[in-house]
Amino acid sequence: MNHDPNYNWFDDASKASLPEVVEALGLKQGRQSFGPCPSCGAETREKGRTRHPIGMTTDRQGWHCFPCDLSGNVINLVCLCLLGSSKAQKEQWNQVRRWFAAQQWCRGLPGENTQATPRVLKRKRPPKTTPKDYSKALSHFKGEVQEFWLHTLEPLSRPSKASEQALKWLNQRGFTDQYITNIADHDLARVLPHQVSCPKWARFAGQPWNKQSYHLVFPAFNSHGEMASLRARKISESSGPKSIAPDGAGAFPTARNFVQANDIGQLLLETGKKPEWWTGNLPIKIVVVEGEPDFLSWAGRVSDADEHPLAVFGIWSGAWTDEIAARIPEGSRIIIRTDHDKAGDRYAEKVRATLSKRCIVLRTKNRT
Repeated sequence: MNHDPNYNWFDDASKASLPEVVEALGLKQGRQSFGPCPSCGAETREKGRTRHPIGMTTDRQGWHCFPCDLSGNVINLVCLCLLGSSKAQKEQWNQVRRWFAAQQWCRGLPGENTQATPRVLKRKRPPKTTPKDYSKALSHFKGEVQEFWLHTLEPLSRPSKASEQALKWLNQRGFTDQYITNIADHDLARVLPHQVSCPKWARFAGQPWNKQSYHLVFPAFNSHGEMASLRARKISESSGPKSIAPDGAGAFPTARNFVQANDIGQLLLETGKKPEWWTGNLPIKIVVVEGEPDFLSWAGRVSDADEHPLAVFGIWSGAWTDEIAARIPEGSRIIIRTDHDKAGDRYAEKVRATLSKRCIVLRTKNRT
């Protein structure tokens, strides 16, 4: 076999089918998920559940581990299984290439024994009794998030190609100009421009968010009401997850323990009690929804003129925690409007279990 000096094995290897790569690596897989995670060792997505921890993208090229937030493509997965890291050093790429060549997903070098497959590492699960301390990493990450929000992301009202696309996406989902103005005025979402540089964590499968149509970005808050993470929403019909969290590369969680919150929701998280300006004995009403469009639909209807404004929280897998629930004042009226599917039922049960002893909790059909 003659060696073509212009041949790039990355091009062929990256086209390999993720399910076939997973099978070749000896990992277990379901229809759209697989595991255990070679990075964090998780065998299931959540405690007490049987679903594999890593989800596949719709095009079967990308993946995302829900417990540790690590994501990547087929090459990143092979690097992780062979080398213990999702990114290879310069001197390690030959080992990764040989693995793909052994599976006939790229060419081997002349005279190379492609049957000698590099061994896959045996990953040990981390001790369950030793929780990781993410405090320092999260504190640094929080500062970067707030800097990115203030100085890189742009308001919806600022004219740009990205904002035009975001406004079109919102219009297609029934958001009126008045709704969008309210969303912009309350800074519920911002736009990621096309040409700006993204931090290393604002990526999915190795590519920056703005190169994959993730142009609509939402703040996510911790149990103290601090903006501590983000959610990015895809505004095109291209393949990939609809919304994603920052890529913590397994070093710290960027999706779990954070929620979306409107102004009054943020205030509740900050103080854990009714605002001083709240008149009368009326309880606080809170709506908990699933997904960014539903959050905007509810939060966008709250007016500054409301004497008793509605608090709105948006949640996803692992977002709602005991610490967040503890910030909800006793006697509040909680309406849960998560999707009526397995995931939505699970989120709703978590909210109900943490609040039902102190608040009135109802679940209604998710019709906005």
